[in-house]
Amino acid sequence: MRLNVKNASLENGDHIVSKTVEMVVKMDGSCTCIQEYYGSDCKNQCSKNCLCSTCLDNGHCNCTPGHYLQTCSAPCFSACEECTNSSSCTVCPFGKFGNYCQNNCQCSNETSCDIITGDCISRTCPQTCTSCVDSEHCTGCTVGWFGGTCGYACSSNCFGGCVQSSGFCNACSHRYFGSNCDLECSYCSDNDCTRNGECNNCYPGYFGTFCNLNCPSTCPSKCNQADGSCTFYCPANCLTCSESYSCTRCKDLYYGYFCGLLCSTTCKQGKCDIQSGHCVECNYPSYYGDFCNTSCRSACSTNRCERQTGSCFGCKDEKMYGTFCNITCNRKCKDEMCSQENGHCINGCIPNYYGSTCENVCSKNCVGSTTESKCDSNGMCINGCIDGFIGDTCTTEGHNQQTEETNSGSVIGGTVGGVIGVCIVVALVVVVLVLKKKGIVRKESKKTYEDISPGKIQDEPYTTLAVESTTEYEIPDSEARSELTIEGEDNRVYYNDEMAYYKNIGGNVHKT
Repeated sequence: MRLNVKNASLENGDHIVSKTVEMVVKMDGSCTCIQEYYGSDCKNQCSKNCLCSTCLDNGHCNCTPGHYLQTCSAPCFSACEECTNSSSCTVCPFGKFGNYCQNNCQCSNETSCDIITGDCISRTCPQTCTSCVDSEHCTGCTVGWFGGTCGYACSSNCFGGCVQSSGFCNACSHRYFGSNCDLECSYCSDNDCTRNGECNNCYPGYFGTFCNLNCPSTCPSKCNQADGSCTFYCPANCLTCSESYSCTRCKDLYYGYFCGLLCSTTCKQGKCDIQSGHCVECNYPSYYGDFCNTSCRSACSTNRCERQTGSCFGCKDEKMYGTFCNITCNRKCKDEMCSQENGHCINGCIPNYYGSTCENVCSKNCVGSTTESKCDSNGMCINGCIDGFIGDTCTTEGHNQQTEETNSGSVIGGTVGGVIGVCIVVALVVVVLVLKKKGIVRKESKKTYEDISPGKIQDEPYTTLAVESTTEYEIPDSEARSELTIEGEDNRVYYNDEMAYYKNIGGNVHKT
């Protein structure tokens, strides 16, 4: 492919000139320059002191008379015709000698002298000789000439002269090859070939060393230059691609299977995912989203937010909270300030409110305070309850509590009284048993005792049992009744001894 690059700045001696440059662009993007230019982009011009205005890719060339260095950029001493450095001449004008050709030869007009000693020599070298044995035998030719007397011109397509003995070119100018650079690279892409004619690149549809073979019909547009196998072109803006012609890597700013889509301008360095186009990073921290095209909320601190969700890293206003700083703190919070994460009041509550967000009101039954809150952070009354209410939060009425306590006391008192009563009964039983064992037991008379009226005859049969209670001594069961003698007053009470009755008469007991 041949391109014209206009207005290229080129160095021309001591001046910068603007000129249209013609170059040959290879398939890999590198250039092969036409005569007079060199460099990877063919923007550099060969030195005007290069022979035939031709130079190598690095700018080196054969110099015209009067110049030296590899780029022929340094002039020889003014009196020299040729030199290799600035301290001496290698060729002096006819009739001159010395390191700087500053001396005149003392010879006839047709005779030159030795450049070093000044001795006259009878030989006359041909004009195109740089040195000679005599006028028929040159030992060196000026660039562009060859032959024994340097009388033959090298091929015009030679680059840097030719060999004195054969005339073969030292190198060829662009598009030529062969010993004498007289053959043209006709099949090579942009006529670019090596000295022996091998093509650097082929035109589409051709392959082979000399690009003289046709690609297979299955891939007529492009095939491998070496063996003719089918190859393919990556789409524009692709850095690498697969055999399916889809891109596997795009240049910056592009994405998509064919790298034909532009990444968002807010993507950092224009880099985005090749498939989705999502930005790798955002250009600015005040944007978020897959394509970095959404601004963070103005309520966010320093206008920065989380890349994917847009949630604020902090809130500008300390009276706001929430993921997007869009919720107002409870006004019951002291100073209306709260945690920006969960809305909890960070300085506590104003008086008479409590809870993490101060959403609860102290009980109206708490004793009030003129300077502080009636309750603490848990809702418990600080100064106690008003009359009629009790409890930590003063929500229970007082008389209900007393009734419950009374009922409770009654149950407990009854239980305790019952236990004490049982203990007393047991104690009495024990005492009775002890007294009974000793034979002294006070006993209440029952219907088993008979009361005989004192007005009746003592010997009359008694028919009435005593019903009134009298206290007497019971005759122990262990004593024989017939021998029983008990002294005491006659109180008209008779004693029952199971099978017989006894009567106290005059202090004596008689069996009846």
